[in-house]
This record gives sequence, C-alpha cells and structure tokens, in this order.
Amino acid sequence: MALTVDTGRGAEPGPLTALRVLRGAVDAGHRDPDDPAVPVVFTAGPLTGSGAPGTARVAAVGLSPLSGCVAETRAEGPFGPALVAAGAPVLTLTGRAEHPSYVLVRDGVATVHDARHLWGLGTGAATDALAAEYGGVAGIAVIGPAGERRARYASVVTARHFPLPRLGFGAILGARNVKAIVCVGAAAPPVADPAALAALATGYAVAQVDNPLTAWQHDPPGFGVWAGAVTDPGYGAVRNYGDTRSLPGPGLAPNRFSRRLTDVGACPGCPTDCIKIFTPADPGIRVAAPHPAADVDQPGIHATAAEVDREPAARSTGSGMHAPATDSAPDTGQPGMRGTATPVATADVSSTVDIAAAGTDGAATHSGAGAAGLHQEAVAALGPNLGIDDADTVLAANARCQDLGLDPVSAGGTLACLYEAAEAGLTPPEWRVRGFGADPVPYLAEIATGTGELAEALRDGAARLAVRLGAPHLAMTVRGVELPPFEPRIQPGLALAYAMAPTGPRYDAVEHDLDFDPDEGAPHSYPELRRLGLSVPEPARRLDTARAERTATLMCLWSALDALVVCPYASTPTRPLTVARIGELVRAVTGRTVGTDELLALGAARLRAQHGINVSLGIGTAAALPDRMHTEPVATGRYAGAVLDRDAFTAALGVLAGRLGLTTTNEE
Repeated sequence: MALTVDTGRGAEPGPLTALRVLRGAVDAGHRDPDDPAVPVVFTAGPLTGSGAPGTARVAAVGLSPLSGCVAETRAEGPFGPALVAAGAPVLTLTGRAEHPSYVLVRDGVATVHDARHLWGLGTGAATDALAAEYGGVAGIAVIGPAGERRARYASVVTARHFPLPRLGFGAILGARNVKAIVCVGAAAPPVADPAALAALATGYAVAQVDNPLTAWQHDPPGFGVWAGAVTDPGYGAVRNYGDTRSLPGPGLAPNRFSRRLTDVGACPGCPTDCIKIFTPADPGIRVAAPHPAADVDQPGIHATAAEVDREPAARSTGSGMHAPATDSAPDTGQPGMRGTATPVATADVSSTVDIAAAGTDGAATHSGAGAAGLHQEAVAALGPNLGIDDADTVLAANARCQDLGLDPVSAGGTLACLYEAAEAGLTPPEWRVRGFGADPVPYLAEIATGTGELAEALRDGAARLAVRLGAPHLAMTVRGVELPPFEPRIQPGLALAYAMAPTGPRYDAVEHDLDFDPDEGAPHSYPELRRLGLSVPEPARRLDTARAERTATLMCLWSALDALVVCPYASTPTRPLTVARIGELVRAVTGRTVGTDELLALGAARLRAQHGINVSLGIGTAAALPDRMHTEPVATGRYAGAVLDRDAFTAALGVLAGRLGLTTTNEE
C-alpha cells in the first residue's frame, strides 16, 4: 500500500476530525497499529497560528504500538503553526513508502521525497540537513533511530526541541518508512477580531508575571527541574515507585541544572517560555550518522565512543536526602515542593541565568550539539525513578532520548522495571544489568540501535518486559503505558484519570488534586474553580463519589483544551487563560461564541470519541493501576499512609465513567 498524504480538513476542530477518520478505518477492520491502512494524523487546532498565547501546539492521533489503544500526544512549539502556514492544518498519512522518505507540505500540496540519506541519523542531524535545504523557518518533524527500529515508545521530535513524546508515534512513522515531515509556507489563518486578540495577548503577558505557576514555568531554570525541589516522600516516583521513604538527592537540586541552561525553546506568541534548553556536560552524544557500537563497562550494553567516556551516575543512598519542608522554606508554587530545606550551594553553580543574554529570538533555537529541550517529566522519570542523583547524567539521558527519538517517560519506566528486576535477581545473567543507579545513557543507545535480546526486550516497553521476566507486578503501567512520574497514591483524582483516560495514563489529563488542597493548594485558582461549579478547598487524599464527579469536570475541561489544541500550561483552572478568556480567544479568532457549558461538552465529546474507538477495538472502559498503588502505602513524611483503597477506587471509577458517558456500548 503506497504512502498517501491527505491535507483535507473537517468542519470540527482538528483532533475531532482525526478521531473521526481513525474511527472509520477501525470500523472498516483496520485495527492493528502496524497496518499501514490505519491513518496517522498530525493536526493543529482552530486557534493555531493566530499568535495568541497558549495556541502554539500540535497533536498526533493514531493507534499506539505500545498500548494497542487509541493514541494522541501533543507538542508545544513552532510545528503546529508551521502546519497551518503550509496550508495543511490536518495532515493524514496512510500506507507505506517503498523506501525511507520524507513528506514535504508546501502551500497546501504534499509531495513525497527520498530520505535514504537521512535514515540512521539522529533527530538533530536530520533536522539540520532538512533545515539547510528548506530554510530555518521551515517546520520540521523527524524520527530518530528508535523510530526506525520501531521501539514501541519512539517519539517524533518537532522543531528540534519539542517532541511528540508518548505512545510510539515515532515507531508508526518508522513502520511507514517516513523519516520526516517538512512544512513550508506563509499562510496566515483569518482572525475575526485582531484588536481583541491583541488585548488578550497583552493581558496574558501581564497576568503571567503574578501567577505563581506561569512565573515558575517562565523563570530559570524552569518547570522541568521540579523533581529536585521535592521535600516530601511520595510526591514523585522513586525507584520504580517502590521507594516512598527517599527523596531526590542534592545532585538534582534545581541550581545544579542552571549551569547547563543555554537557551529557551520559545513558543510563537507565548511569553511564558516553559521549555528550557540545556546542554549536558558531554555534548558529544548526538547521532551524527549511523555508527558501529563500542563496548562499554556495562556488559551487554553498547554505546558510542562519547558514551564510553562518561562518568558513571551517582548512586542514591536509599535514604531521604532532604530535610522535611519547613515554614520558612521558599514556596515554589507547586504542592509538595516548598523549597529545598537543605539547599545545595556550590561555587560554580548559579541559581539564575539571563535567558535574554542567550540570544533567543522568539523562535525555536539550536544551542549546539547535545542541546535538548526539557519538559516537565524527563528529570523525574530519568532521575529519582532510576535511582540517579546527578543533574549531568539526567540531562545527558534527556538529550539522548531527544536525539534518538525516545519518550523519556516510557524509557525511564522501562529501565526502572529492568533495574528493579535486576536487583531482585530476575534478569538473565548474560544481560549483566546492575540495577538502580546505573547510568541510563548506554541503555538508551541499546534501545535505539541494539540488535540483541536485551535491546528487543527494552524496545517493547515495561509491560512486555515484565511479562518476559516473569514479574508482571514490576511494570508500573496502565493499558501497557508507563505511568508518568507524578505519584497517584496521594492524588486519587489523578489516579482516576490515569485509569480512565482512553489513551492511557498522562499527567496532563486533569489538574492535580494537590492544587485544591486546603494546606497545599493554589488559592489563586479557587474563584475559577467555583465558576466551574466545584467546591474548594478540598482535601487532596479524599477518595469518594465527590472526587469522581470533580475529576469528571476537570477531565472534560482539559479535554476541551486538547480538542482546541490549546496549551494547559497557559490555561484554566490555575493559569491565566481562564475559561472566560478561552471563550474570548475563540471568539476573537473564529467569530464564534463559546461558553463554559459548550467547552465542557466539547471535552466530553472528544473523550467519548476516543473511547468509542477503544470499544470498536474490544478494549474496556477503565484499566487497572499497578497493584503497588493499592497495597504499598507511602512510608513516611507528610503523605505517610497514602494508598488507594481498591474498593473505593473501583466504585469511584464507575461513577467517573457514568459522568463522562463512557460505556462499553459507546458509539460516538
């Protein structure tokens, strides 16, 4: 089946068009993610390209090779606006190219070109080559060697530093012989009320300074380094979620990252600059061309020469490294992260960096070999979750994930499963795995380029790896997808969303429970929550019918953002784009008036459309959490005793499914 590219769009928002197209293929019998007749769709939203804050996003929709379920993932940055500028706000690929190829979209016309010269390159080198041919303003999305090898959690990296990270879209493109998508054009979407749009942008820029979350996202070193500021065990994943006594060590303190901060990956039109760009101490880790493997000191693992010379990661002591939070500790604006009570102070580390001096021009930047954008999950997934206490090791791992085209959350979850199995004596001796604290970088190279049994096992993800090792309980997964590194035991609404989301667990499916807690919450958001009909404050750990009903509203709210392809890191209920401002934004761009009820209905419709695809695939409504979440309470600290009562959780899932309209006979 030849590769076919469709640049057509529907009347509804792009993600709903994508789900409709996907549902048609599934209902026609195309249910295997490896089937080239299953469409994969890259879509902008109705506001993308308008230049408004929070609108520079793109979504990918398809069937996941990791879960087998409906899949959707998102990326911030310039690629979404580039799709619109190229005249293809909804880009659908079906079929398979005969040889490695890339898709060029120029002024609404798509063509397919030979990419054999790019095959085997890392995402950075491939982006460089395409940018040299089509210019630095071209929108470029590429896969790396991991996608070419069809690792089930391979990512697509857009605009150099903005991955479409989760659920294996890199593997989908790799199976189709598609190395890249390049967008060229200068089309601008029509704007109904430019003056209102400009006023909204000005208002956002003013509001973000005083909003504790957007200010935290904006200020160096950014929201990606939160794991090192945690002061309470049980807030984030440590050692495959099995250690709730320890804290991230001082080697991950936020100021340890500041010296490696080199730039920002700015989203067009948004002043928040969430994605910071860090260059690891050893920048020589990019895959510039296909390379032979070199043996390293971890037997069974192969890596590039640059990786051989890396110092081993610092190993965690297994005990809490930070003192408990105190009233005098600075408040970061995030629950569970009230400053580091025993801050690390070293002479060569600055806690602030002048981003303006780094030379950002408001577009995606390239800070040199090894530079990589850092999102909110990578440090936690590749650091404490693996027993790593060293900022440079984690930054190198994040950069390696980005260049190889690997999702850092699934990579971290898979390696955490491997490490715990190794410490339990469950891995084959010939794999010679060391366990927690082992440098992940050589393993990442093995996942993307290795050819042996270990590489194949790791490419399959944690759930399949654990079954292979006879220890399915060690896979911290839902629907076969690795959990995000935010702890569900202390936030039952987040846990419900992990289990209920049709695409599998994601930390941005719902605003987190702790933000509304009377002791740890974000009071600035309470008026917005009350306008949504929710009572606040509310104890975060309470698991009951009311929690399920609250979670339903919050899931619909952020699902509406996803349907519009609007960024939650700029939006309601805790950030400046309130529901009212989003409605005004829709009106300013499209001329259509949208109220709160209509937004929530849009979000519910999207969830039902996703769920309907799963029903057609024979997949149930809710999925089980790992047993650990029900049987192993948080051991110590502020959250001691937190665990998800299984019966109460099951009952709440039933209430949540009913409120969302997700039934086993859903036909939307």
